[in-house]
Amino acid sequence: TSKILGKKLPFEFELVDKIWSLQRETDGGIITGYLPDGTSCGDANTETTSLVIIATLTIQRPSLGTFTFYYPWYGTPFSGNWRHWPPDGSTNITDHPLLGFYDSNNETLIKEHIDIAKEANIDGFIVSWWGVGSFEDNATSHIKNVCEQNGFKFTVYYENTSSVNQTVNDIIYLLNKYANSSAWYKVDNRPVIYVFFRARNNLNPQAWKLYGYYINESQSVQEYWMLSEDVRKPPRCGIFPIHPYPNGIGFVESANPIFLPPNETYKLKTAISDIRNDCPSYSDVGFRIKVKNETEDWKILDERIVNFNDGWLDLGFDLSNYAGQNVSIRVESFDGGLRNWCSEWAAVDYLYIENSKGQIVSYEPFFDNCWKDVVDEIEKRGFNPYFIMDFTGYQNKVQDFAGYFLNFTEGIHFYNPVDVSEHLPTIFYLYDQASNAAHSMNKAFVATVIPGYNDTANPQYVIDRQDGTYYKLFWSIAKACSPDGYAITSFNEWHEGTEIEPSLEYGDKYIKLSNNTPKIWIVDDDKPADFCTIQEAISNASPGDIVYVRNGTYHENIVLDKTLMLIGESRNTTVIDGKGAGTVIFVNTNNTIIKSFTIRNSGERQDNEWPSGIWLNNASNCTLLNNHVTNNTLGIMLYSSSSNLLKNNSMTANRYNFGVLGWGPAHFNHDIDVSNTVDGKPIYYLVNCHGGEVPLDAGYVAVINSTNIMVKNLNLQSNYEGILFAYTHNSTITNNTSISNLHGICLIFSSNNTILDNTVAGKSYYGFGIGLSFSSNNLVLGNTVTDSMYGISLAALSSNNTVSQNSVANNSLEGIELLSSSTNIILNNTIENNGESGIEFHYDCFDNMVTNNTITNNKCGINLNIGPSPNTFSSNVIANNKDFGVSLLRSSNNTFFGNNIINNNCYGIALYDSSNQNTFRENNIINNTRYAISLSSSANNTFCGNNIAKSEYGVYLSAASNNKFCHNNFTDNVHSTMNFGYTNVWDDGYPSGGNYWSNYNGTDLFNGVSQNVTGSDGVGDTALIIDANNRDGYPLMAPINIFNVGIWKGEPREVYVVSNSTISRFQLNATEKIISFNVTGES
Repeated sequence: TSKILGKKLPFEFELVDKIWSLQRETDGGIITGYLPDGTSCGDANTETTSLVIIATLTIQRPSLGTFTFYYPWYGTPFSGNWRHWPPDGSTNITDHPLLGFYDSNNETLIKEHIDIAKEANIDGFIVSWWGVGSFEDNATSHIKNVCEQNGFKFTVYYENTSSVNQTVNDIIYLLNKYANSSAWYKVDNRPVIYVFFRARNNLNPQAWKLYGYYINESQSVQEYWMLSEDVRKPPRCGIFPIHPYPNGIGFVESANPIFLPPNETYKLKTAISDIRNDCPSYSDVGFRIKVKNETEDWKILDERIVNFNDGWLDLGFDLSNYAGQNVSIRVESFDGGLRNWCSEWAAVDYLYIENSKGQIVSYEPFFDNCWKDVVDEIEKRGFNPYFIMDFTGYQNKVQDFAGYFLNFTEGIHFYNPVDVSEHLPTIFYLYDQASNAAHSMNKAFVATVIPGYNDTANPQYVIDRQDGTYYKLFWSIAKACSPDGYAITSFNEWHEGTEIEPSLEYGDKYIKLSNNTPKIWIVDDDKPADFCTIQEAISNASPGDIVYVRNGTYHENIVLDKTLMLIGESRNTTVIDGKGAGTVIFVNTNNTIIKSFTIRNSGERQDNEWPSGIWLNNASNCTLLNNHVTNNTLGIMLYSSSSNLLKNNSMTANRYNFGVLGWGPAHFNHDIDVSNTVDGKPIYYLVNCHGGEVPLDAGYVAVINSTNIMVKNLNLQSNYEGILFAYTHNSTITNNTSISNLHGICLIFSSNNTILDNTVAGKSYYGFGIGLSFSSNNLVLGNTVTDSMYGISLAALSSNNTVSQNSVANNSLEGIELLSSSTNIILNNTIENNGESGIEFHYDCFDNMVTNNTITNNKCGINLNIGPSPNTFSSNVIANNKDFGVSLLRSSNNTFFGNNIINNNCYGIALYDSSNQNTFRENNIINNTRYAISLSSSANNTFCGNNIAKSEYGVYLSAASNNKFCHNNFTDNVHSTMNFGYTNVWDDGYPSGGNYWSNYNGTDLFNGVSQNVTGSDGVGDTALIIDANNRDGYPLMAPINIFNVGIWKGEPREVYVVSNSTISRFQLNATEKIISFNVTGES
């Protein structure tokens, strides 16, 4: 590694040694004083010379130019018959050539095509070729002629074959007939040949037969060598899944007998596994390992039941007694569980026979392709073509593909990437992997670009051209992945609608676009470049351009407000530093790429802003790849953004590493895999999953549009959300620890989930511990929630949820908050020491039930704020709160029944600002420091059957009217009432009576409506005067007790008892029509 050039330099060491020897002869060997750390102990001239030599010796990959796939299969009566045009009676096309239906053998037409291609800045054609003597072969001869006459290049696309011999003969035919042409494109004098995946796959190995559920026996092994998304356990070598049929078997078996030479020892080796882990034990799989010779039936060498937890089992069996014979080998799978169906997967990792020297004598047991034999044979015959292989079908294993094929070929390409996805971030990631894989072997990668897709044979699959935008963006992602050349799919494939040739529908738009591809701008902070700051480059770039940033530290806050590809030279040494202010990279446009940066030092939170390393704001189809985001307030935030792709990003030491926030399904639809990490632990971002459990190593969990997912026993820290469910149902979050996340557990548009026994500690003034938005029918049970802004939040139309047996404490604002949410049950929770309210309702909350909760030591016990109506609060202990036991602001039609509202430090109950028509029944409102009940500008409320005691003011009324107080016990208050001028109702008429007042000094000698009939009735003979407008006309002589006695004649009944005695065990026997009770104390 040169510390001067800052990169690792590959050398041809013999050549270097020779040059150094020559240099010593001319300068006395001063070059040998060049130290390993990149400094020189020789003279300046020698150091310069040495540096030039090093730079010259760096391996340079060839430039493969810009070519386009060209189809010479079109025929008209000019060549004899219509071919590939609608007049042939079988061809359909969507677009129509501006030149009309043409003949591919017409050299005048070919000349026009070449002129058009040159206008598009295209270097040559990749000509589709279908065999010796084919129509396309004849057209290729004409193409060669015209290319030679017009200084234009061509090569062929080898499309189809059936055997090694045919392929060898085809390639040699091509080389002999065309490759000597000056127009044939060559690299280092080697003729370039592109190979289509069909021609590649037709030489796949046929050494093994496969049989099983989901497997077609006619398909080749190679297709199953690749991992599919259903395979959960990775292989070590290759993989043959052999899923058994119900009540049947699956197998992998040698296709032909294997001869074992005599006088040698042999061993059969295989590895087996149950590779899927989302089913119970009854679905384990069984395996049988078998062998047979040509005269006997299969012999079982081993039979066993295998569970996922067994891992890969490496097995060996002695076959030496078969020496000198032809044998066949097989691994068979069958239902291994209690039921006759195996929903797990049986797999074989390898299967082969080796001799005593360890040499494999059976078929290649893993992955092979006969193109290696083709290349070897062609080289033996004295040819050395430059093959560029299509890796279609290997998009999930491109590194393995390159690692195999690039050992004997020179490059890779992907003919039609929209077969993988129309999603450009996905294609960019594929190209980036392919580019890295090829370049790691000093081989070439050619990036395909495509304007759109409209296959007439597959009309349901259309990629909209978006009036050229899709093509321009495709060029951007192709250029951003540092390819060695470009291949346009296509010049004239009219069947699939990929043509750039001028058409009646598009004119010459795509020719012009091909000639105006995105520009690459270079940024360097201390060396000559286009710009020295990133933002300056962004400001000057055009949409679709690439901004390439060389190594250095750039102290900037960047705004990406146009579609650009922002590429760093090296993740560890290309640093964007936000200087401790604001967001480092703010993106508010679509289709942007940010790759290979360290992004650090955002500002601190101010107002409602969350300064971030990367903030995507209403940005879609963006790619974040291979970035390190560190020391920011928020690492990466995806806000109201959709369809973004994140790969290989590392987030460390941010206050909150990662988060996603949105308001619709699209805002949570991202491609984020476990290559992304938070503080070294993988992100699990599950989309459209059904069943399964999140692994224990998770650092962040999001479950999107999924069902039946288990999130269990995880330790999650320092993210915007610890656990996020969006549009997810029937799943469970249990026994997790969520610490120092802004939001501990978050449900959005999710229903029928269980949140059970989790510990959530926010360690933040902001955020909520457990939050539900637009989520219904969830159970929140037995959790401990502390140290957030809101402990538990039910917001935005979250309904029919049950919140029970939770401990909610020490949150900076509310313990439990309901915001525009209804028909929820808040039951048996302990809610204490929260900075504002224990329970708070905001806005349109109705039909919620709050019962049996203990609500203590908060600023306010229960607070209803602007609109909640109607709700029921019963049997709660609301005690020792700092300001209010219960507070209502502009809240009406609520019922408080049977609550203990005691020992609160100012108000027991306070109603403000048009809190009307609420009912308070049978509550104990005792020992509240200043006001037991306070009403301000509120009317038509009912207070009945309450014990109002030991406060400075029993009832304090300010601008409050038409409120009714009856059957309450006003006991030992300093001032029973304080009223300012408005009229309220203080009794229920006769004989029901008014209230008991411990300071009433009247007598009870009379009864009747006018209290003028001799005989006591428990009602005072004179009214209790409150003020000129307010009086209790029928004050009670003793405390009143109200007993619910059950149903009588189909209706609930109460019995009112006025007595100075203590009444207990009050009950109604409806059958016997008897009321019974115990009486103790004063009579």
